[in-house]
Amino acid sequence: MHKKMIEAKNINKSYGDKEVLKGINLAVKKAEIISIVGRSGVGKSTLLHILSTLDVPDQGEVVMNGQNINLLRGQKLAKFRNEHIGFVFQFHNLLPEFSILENVSLPAFLAKKQKKATEERALELLSLLGVAEIAHKTPAQVSGGERQRAAIARALINAPTVVFADEPSGNLDTENSQELHKLFLKLREEFQQTFVVVTHDENLAELADRKIVMVDGLIVNNGKHSNKEL
Repeated sequence: MHKKMIEAKNINKSYGDKEVLKGINLAVKKAEIISIVGRSGVGKSTLLHILSTLDVPDQGEVVMNGQNINLLRGQKLAKFRNEHIGFVFQFHNLLPEFSILENVSLPAFLAKKQKKATEERALELLSLLGVAEIAHKTPAQVSGGERQRAAIARALINAPTVVFADEPSGNLDTENSQELHKLFLKLREEFQQTFVVVTHDENLAELADRKIVMVDGLIVNNGKHSNKEL
């Protein structure tokens, strides 16, 4: 039985008069891929932001690897985020003035890891993701699918506890979306990587070990484990 990597307990969040999350409870285990689905405005991205330390709940707590992350502030929070959390967004957020290799390496450089070892690791990840040849190009010189693979490599560079992905295939065509889905499964097998993915893409949602369904700030279906493969 895999242990719980993340546990959200009674998460509530409001913006002004709008109650966005209404007592969310959710546990995620190591090497699990979960998808969070629901119509626009149900609170999916808010939940993802709270789970990933980008936002804080009004009530409740999020525990990751035994640490209550809502108690972390400032440099301690930044350090925890850099060491334990990877991010993949719909828009890759690569820095245009840096090469792909430099973009992928950046979180490790921020963690003061050794330059040569970091760049070797970045090249290994780019190779694993099938885009080693773009390492010395800039983001403007590569395709959207290649940029998203580079963003995934960047998310993995520090061997995070979990990778959070917010609509990762939302800006990709069908072929690249399917390739992205295969990559998540491959990375889970390769690294026992845990993924929490917010998506409107039904194909990606169905491939997850569990599909979490949200309606109006509540989880209405916590999903069942499956052994689905491509």
